[in-house]
Amino acid sequence: MFSALFEVIMEGFLQILKILSGPLIGAVIGYFTNYIAVKMLFRPHYPKKIGKCTLPFTPGIIPKRKPALAKAIGKAVGENLLTGEDILSLFSSKETEGKIVSLVLDGIASAPDDLSLDTMFKEVVEEEKVVRSKEALSDFLTERVASAAEEMNLGGIVREKGKALFEKKKASLGMLGMFLSPAMIDNALYSVEEEVNRTVSEEGKALLYPAVSKEVDKLFASPFKESLGKLPSEQTEAIVRTLYRKLIESQAPKLLSVLNVSSVVEDKVNAMDVKELEKLCLSVMKKELNAIVNLGALIGFLLGILNIFL
Repeated sequence: MFSALFEVIMEGFLQILKILSGPLIGAVIGYFTNYIAVKMLFRPHYPKKIGKCTLPFTPGIIPKRKPALAKAIGKAVGENLLTGEDILSLFSSKETEGKIVSLVLDGIASAPDDLSLDTMFKEVVEEEKVVRSKEALSDFLTERVASAAEEMNLGGIVREKGKALFEKKKASLGMLGMFLSPAMIDNALYSVEEEVNRTVSEEGKALLYPAVSKEVDKLFASPFKESLGKLPSEQTEAIVRTLYRKLIESQAPKLLSVLNVSSVVEDKVNAMDVKELEKLCLSVMKKELNAIVNLGALIGFLLGILNIFL
């Protein structure tokens, strides 16, 4: 009796196992097929060779297509995610401006007391370039002062001051004052006016340059903090902020013309080791790739069940 019951149970178990074997085998095949396919995206990392022949499917798809992937990522980032206009907007924002100004002011505050512009520039550029910078600044300042002097009409000022001085001192000149008429004084001063204006126009820059150059040398040689220390902190901040804005406005177009975000990103991805690239991709897609593997098992299981009824 027991043996007959055992046979019935075993026969039922084998029948159930026969029914489930198809779906279970389908699930296992689907799981491992997708698992291998996912692994083949990254593995093997490098080509495998037998003699001079490279084995098929080596390296993996992503390592083999890394240059194309790098180009695609660079294009996506440079043209859609981080454009030149985005960078310009970032540097022009109030938040970025505030942080940059704060960093510059902190750098000024922590600078050594004896630090001069000469020392600062010579640490980052050649001495010859520092000399050229001084000369360029001296030329610029001389040009501005000479232009301002021409616009002021210094000769006219001398003429008017001379006439006023003559009228004031005329009484104390006695007979000479009576002999010198206003017309004579005006004619003489007119000649002085013309000579002064001619000198300013033709020789002003040559006369001013030595004095301006000397002051520029003194400025570069004097302690940096000493120059800024004469200004209120609010004014120093305003100067730094204004310089930053001017720099962004004037240099941003040049920066955007040479800054190729797509190329930078492409070069960075190409420079990555395939193992690092795999780690990066998995950090983003690990759940999705695992879902694909599990989906393979589910599809294999469902196909196994479907096969029972065919």
